[in-house]
Amino acid sequence: MTPTKILLTGATGFIGTRLCERLKLHWRLPYRALVRNYTHATRIARLDSEMIPGDLTNVDALVKALGATKTPQAFLLGPDGKPRYQGRINNLYADYGQRRQSVTQHDLRHALDAVLAGKPVSQPVTEVIGCHIQTTSETKQP
Repeated sequence: MTPTKILLTGATGFIGTRLCERLKLHWRLPYRALVRNYTHATRIARLDSEMIPGDLTNVDALVKALGATKTPQAFLLGPDGKPRYQGRINNLYADYGQRRQSVTQHDLRHALDAVLAGKPVSQPVTEVIGCHIQTTSETKQP
């Protein structure tokens, strides 16, 4: 079972750019990159993948819909649109500010492999080490 396409947001950022490269060159998976500013997309433009102009203008709604709490936090939906995995991309960080020498667990990769093989994800939720996502409602003063 192969997905029609993966929609990648944050594609022009540090992690997003590298994930585009992995999706295209290593995993050979089809994807669309949501790009707000094409001047920042030169590195992924060379991959000859589909780039869609767009902006996640309503971040609060997206955060609420996905239940996102920290960044970076990955969400993987199956072909039926149901959530299959949420959590960290890998275990590069042992704790906040404590970076490992090398990655030993590729959580998102394992989840992608399972979903593409039509199998359940063995660990559908992992702890995310990152910054808290502050929504507009949290920043409003009474």
